[in-house]
Amino acid sequence: MTRLANLPLQQSKLTRFRVVLLSALLAVTVVDFAHAQTAENDASWFGLTLPPPFQAHRLPAIVGDRGPTPARVPAGEESFTEFTGETIWQDLETVVAFSKQSRDE
Repeated sequence: MTRLANLPLQQSKLTRFRVVLLSALLAVTVVDFAHAQTAENDASWFGLTLPPPFQAHRLPAIVGDRGPTPARVPAGEESFTEFTGETIWQDLETVVAFSKQSRDE
């Protein structure tokens, strides 16, 4: 009879244990989610710094009065002129001419 008399007491202890365990798991989960969303963790992705966020009305390049930095040609390579401005301009005009010709056809 004593065993049956203690049954409700054992069930209430088990219920209390389950409530405490569930509360502890919930608290750990909330703390873990809060830690996962910190700015420190958002600052890198697999050790790589993320690019800046998108800004709709910001120019992607620096606009100003300064021109491009002049090319530094290594010593002994002054005779290679494939990448001079005049040569590149002629190549550009050739490509544009092809484009205009194909548009006319």
